[in-house]
Amino acid sequence: MVGLTTDGAPAMVGCDKGLVALCRKDETFPQFLSYHCIIHQQALCGNFLKLNNVMKLVVKIVNKIRAQALQRRLFKTLADEVDCQYGDLLLHSGVRWLSRGRVLKRFNDVLSGIVQFFKQRDEPIPELENSIWLRDFGFLVDITEKLNELNLQLQGRDKELAEMISDMFIRKLEFWEQNLINSDAKHFPILSEKISQKSIRTL
Repeated sequence: MVGLTTDGAPAMVGCDKGLVALCRKDETFPQFLSYHCIIHQQALCGNFLKLNNVMKLVVKIVNKIRAQALQRRLFKTLADEVDCQYGDLLLHSGVRWLSRGRVLKRFNDVLSGIVQFFKQRDEPIPELENSIWLRDFGFLVDITEKLNELNLQLQGRDKELAEMISDMFIRKLEFWEQNLINSDAKHFPILSEKISQKSIRTL
């Protein structure tokens, strides 16, 4: 063995009783390099991207529509009438790492149907037509999609460490950040769409 990859848990990396420490103390154990799992680092960094004002409302709306069978059937009927790409919403699960990105993407695909559904029920949700909230929502949809793509790229067989590090998102995040500072959202298609919709309404 030449290397050991851990997820950063105390049982693995504790300085006295962690697996890495115990292996290093054992004189019969071969010398090795230890790493913090690159995929786990990416997942941890992704958790910092909360944008709670967006995620909480999305989860609340999804739960409200899917909580009752009648509500869900009515929404599916409306989605069919207005030719939404999908006729249903996905539930969010904090356990599955892909869940948030998929929920947000599906929510965006049926957003017009959701707005119409609540207006018909005389329960309008002002945030869904608020340009600032929609901009934050568009950014979150795009960035979670990119994180999911990156996470998938880091998995699989025959991946070399140097190749995986070159795929790390830190450099990409810095590049995207600089683009957004310069008002260039070409790498964020949903965000660009929300900004352009706002511009059209303003005109």
